[in-house]
Amino acid sequence: MYLIGSTIVYHTMFDKRLLRHPHFLPNQIRLEIQQGVRAIPVIAVLTTPFFLAEIRGWSKLYDFSDEAPFREYTWLQYILFVCFTDCGIYWIHRWLHYPPIYRWLHKPHHKWIVPTPFASYAFHPVDGWSQSLPYHIFPFLFPLQKVAYLSLFMFVTLWTVLIREYTIKLGG
Repeated sequence: MYLIGSTIVYHTMFDKRLLRHPHFLPNQIRLEIQQGVRAIPVIAVLTTPFFLAEIRGWSKLYDFSDEAPFREYTWLQYILFVCFTDCGIYWIHRWLHYPPIYRWLHKPHHKWIVPTPFASYAFHPVDGWSQSLPYHIFPFLFPLQKVAYLSLFMFVTLWTVLIREYTIKLGG
C-alpha cells in the first residue's frame, strides 16, 4: 500500500515544481523509499503483538454492526476513532520532540524538509511504531466493528501519504 499509494499520489497530486526547491536533496525520492522500506518490516514486527491479541479475542472488536453497543454507535465509532487517534498522535509527536528522544528517533524524519509522498513512512521504525500506537490501542479500549477497523486503517494509510502533500502546500 505504501509504494502503490505514494506512487499514485506522486504522479497525480504532487507538485513537481517542489523537486527544484533548494532544500530538495539529491536522490531524495530514492532515499525516502529506502528508509520507508527498511522501516515498514520493523514496524510490522513491533505491531504483531497487537494483532495477535486481537485475533485471540482480547480486544473489543466485533463482527456485525448489530453487535454495536447502541445503534448510533455504528457511526459514532468513526468519530471516536479519529478523535482518539489524532489526540494520541499529537501527544506522541510532542514527546518525540523532547531533545534526547528527538536526536535518536525523530530527527531522521525531519531530514525531508521538502517531503514527497514517499516520505510518509521514511522515519526511524520506533518513531513510526510509536505514532501508530493509538490506532492499535483504540480497539482495546472502545468497541470497533471489524470492517470499520479495516476501512479506517486504509483511510489512515492514505491520509499518511496525502498529509505530506498538503503540509508542503500549506507551508508547514
